[in-house]
Amino acid sequence: ERKALAQIYWINLNLNRFHQNLNVAQQAGEKAIALARELNLEELLAYSLNDTAHAYSMSAQVKKAKQVSREAAELWEKMDNLPMLADSLGGLVLLSLYAGEFENAYVYSDRAYAISQGTNNIWGQAYSRYAIGVADFEQGNIDLAIEHFEQAISDAHVAILVLDAHSGEVAEQDATLAGHILESGTAVVIAVNKWDGLDADQRQWFRDQLERRLPFLGFAERYFISALHGSGVGDLFAAVRAADRAAQIKVSTPV
Repeated sequence: ERKALAQIYWINLNLNRFHQNLNVAQQAGEKAIALARELNLEELLAYSLNDTAHAYSMSAQVKKAKQVSREAAELWEKMDNLPMLADSLGGLVLLSLYAGEFENAYVYSDRAYAISQGTNNIWGQAYSRYAIGVADFEQGNIDLAIEHFEQAISDAHVAILVLDAHSGEVAEQDATLAGHILESGTAVVIAVNKWDGLDADQRQWFRDQLERRLPFLGFAERYFISALHGSGVGDLFAAVRAADRAAQIKVSTPV
């Protein structure tokens, strides 16, 4: 059945996207979009547009990503799917940043945040504030960027502090951000990315850096990952889910 075929294309899009096979993912996405459009499968079309935008974005095809992401947002709005509308708008924030369209980024971010607040979408609130913090940072508005990052942290249930192992150090801004996370009371997991490219001495050096620069986060789970190749990412997200569950446990006050 052709409807099933369109769904298979969409599944292949995401499987290949997650495994960084971006050309294959984009081709599958384009087929899913074309067939869903032909068969008038509105919801599948919106999902296919949304996910193909991610595949384009990951390969720096910003113009194509913006085009399909805007169409996805229009469909989510038409279907009154507000959580997915906020997701598409959040993606458009970053795409606008990549294109240097800062005013558009602020408009998309404010709208995504308002929708997420109205639907109690914690992820949408945190992501939209994070994305606009990136816009502030890119324009040199450091104080405003920090304010938005702090708001994103306070909105989130769990913060993932991502450190770049290839940099060879825990930078001052990393330590500052870690301090903000600690002060917020938000659960935190540390992810050290690009770990696979280091030799034994470099790895030990970075571990020592963690001990010296972030002693106040000694309680946090640490995961050494490669986001590009996927190694360690599964364990990281399992830890995030566990931290989220723990953060939401309400302990009764003894009488």
